[in-house]
Amino acid sequence: MLITKRIFAIILVALMALGICGLSAIAVTPETFTVTVTGGAGGGDYAEGETVHITLGELPEGRHFIRWVVSPAVEFIDGTSEYRQVLRFPMPAQNVTVAAEYEDNPPGYYNLTMNSVFYGIYPAGGTVTFTTGAFRSDGSRFLRWIITPEVAFADGTGETSAEVKFIMPACAVVIESVYSAPAPDVFYPVVVIGGMCRRTYYAQGETVTIDAYPPLPAGNSHRFVRWDVYPEVTFTEGTSAASPTAKFIMPASEVAALAVYESVPPKWWESPPLPYWLHCLLKYLCFGWLWMK
Repeated sequence: MLITKRIFAIILVALMALGICGLSAIAVTPETFTVTVTGGAGGGDYAEGETVHITLGELPEGRHFIRWVVSPAVEFIDGTSEYRQVLRFPMPAQNVTVAAEYEDNPPGYYNLTMNSVFYGIYPAGGTVTFTTGAFRSDGSRFLRWIITPEVAFADGTGETSAEVKFIMPACAVVIESVYSAPAPDVFYPVVVIGGMCRRTYYAQGETVTIDAYPPLPAGNSHRFVRWDVYPEVTFTEGTSAASPTAKFIMPASEVAALAVYESVPPKWWESPPLPYWLHCLLKYLCFGWLWMK
């Protein structure tokens, strides 16, 4: 009988342990709420406090984006607002509706979108100018623009120009900037001794500008002679090693530039001042000579 009680107690403890483990293993699914988006992407089910990310979709023909209408009101984060094409806000404990509000374009104006971002409206026949950097922070190099539909370029620019100008057609235009694959570690330092450089790091092929120091005040004058640059570089835009402001093409290596100067003897009027007694004597002699005349 004693054995039976012990077995019963062991079985009871085991069942209780299994029950506790089973309860702890059950995942508690948080309650979610729905974001419904019209005119954009990012809708779905979110838990309270989860960050919602909304982006503007394709614009209706002949209309442009004005703002987002969000109901109920939410707290925008990360610098976004109802007038930005991207929205970010923490999910409240209720369903949310987000709708893009549009406005008709003025007659003769058409939408322009760059890299999937609405850029504005432009009049047909007007000149549109876009500028992009030759390099991005990841080291990728600008290659060309893809513009749809085809446009007439202006001022000698083209699809490979970092600054491009074209005539706005009588329709919406989509622009994409194409870059090469990221190329880390392609930036090299420029070390300037006895002068100045606009930046410290440059990518291969970029134009580097270096400046010699201006002449010092009288009595401490110097004259710029030349730049000693290692390794040898190709100077551009009519400059040379003898130019106080020189420009060259950055090679695929570190560059050191040394400004060489020579001393300029001071003029006689820039010499150290005369002794006070001699200065007074010459002063009285000059006045006396003028009085006698």
